[in-house]
Amino acid sequence: QNLFDVHSISRSSSNLENTLQQQRSRRSSGGHDTPTSFAFERSPFVLTPKPSVYEALRNTGAIAVLESLEAQLKEKEGEITLLQSEISDLERTRESMARELVNLSTINEKLQEQTQNYPILNEQYKDLERRYDALLTMYGEKQEEADELRLDLADVKTLYRAQMSLSDSYSCRLSIYSSLEKLFLPNPTIPYPSHIYIHGNNNTGKSTIIKYALNKHNHTILWFDCREIYSLNMFYNTFISLLSNNTNPTMKNFNDFIRILRDVSIQDMNNVKKKKTKSYYFVVLHHIELLLNYDTTGHLLYLLFKLNELTLGYFHHSLILIGHQPFYQLSQMNQIEAELGVLTPITIFVPAYTRMEIVTILQNILTRMNYSFVFIFLKFIKCVLIFIVVHLSRRTLYDYHRSLYLIRT
Repeated sequence: QNLFDVHSISRSSSNLENTLQQQRSRRSSGGHDTPTSFAFERSPFVLTPKPSVYEALRNTGAIAVLESLEAQLKEKEGEITLLQSEISDLERTRESMARELVNLSTINEKLQEQTQNYPILNEQYKDLERRYDALLTMYGEKQEEADELRLDLADVKTLYRAQMSLSDSYSCRLSIYSSLEKLFLPNPTIPYPSHIYIHGNNNTGKSTIIKYALNKHNHTILWFDCREIYSLNMFYNTFISLLSNNTNPTMKNFNDFIRILRDVSIQDMNNVKKKKTKSYYFVVLHHIELLLNYDTTGHLLYLLFKLNELTLGYFHHSLILIGHQPFYQLSQMNQIEAELGVLTPITIFVPAYTRMEIVTILQNILTRMNYSFVFIFLKFIKCVLIFIVVHLSRRTLYDYHRSLYLIRT
């Protein structure tokens, strides 16, 4: 279209030039086109003015054509500018698409490299799965054998303990045992003692005698080994968990413990009314000194003695403390000694074994063992072998899991 406009302009200019030349030629020829009646001679000294290009164009109507051409030219220039901006935008889009294409090509190459090893890894994974299933089968068999051996070992222990009566292994503790048996003997007219403190050196048979005396009368025991307790919160949670199988909220202090213990005791009493039986607990705290070390207030021992009063009498129990020090040498006694009053426990001292007592105990054990020793020894060897096999199978299973994890990663 631009070329067409240029050609039309050139044709219009050429037509104008031809018209001007014709007029000039007519005037120079002396006016042959005019009639003869109006002919006259001009003076050679008078000059005829030539018309200007603008007047010639105006007379021919070319001004309108030029203005329209100029407007079209400006419009075309605007269109050219717009098209140039669109071209620059398309070039930028092309560059961004080119970069994205390069990135996708790089990712595609990496994925192709990874998929090349997929068949090998798939075969290795299937092989490991087969080995894993075989190991699980073997582990299940060994676990069943270990469970059976544990049951056999428990039977052997029961048989051994049945053969070993208290009079044989603790013949020198009969007086202490008789005192405890009188305290724990059920009697509808005489209540159980509320607090008992038993102390003595290590390995003197304190806990064994108490367990034997309580189990003889089938009492309900809440046994706490303070060596396995690492904080007061752990003690509170363990205490409540032994009384109730329901999930209880976390206890942060002694007040929360008392509140939850009272609620559990009330619920237990409601169940007792239906069963027409009364629940009575013997709470035993072994190694009480370790538990008192976690108490920063210094009043835990006093609060334990007042547990029945704090629970409003809903929690029926007897508190048995087992320690190494005498009662008045405990770490918190200097703070609560004046407040105890009638809460002072019954104190029983268990002395250390003498040489003659140790010899007597060993002789009683050897005379009672007879052939049971050989039977127990063989069972023990069998259990050790089974446990070794189970340990090796667990180690193999662990190596398998580790190799499977490494292959997957």
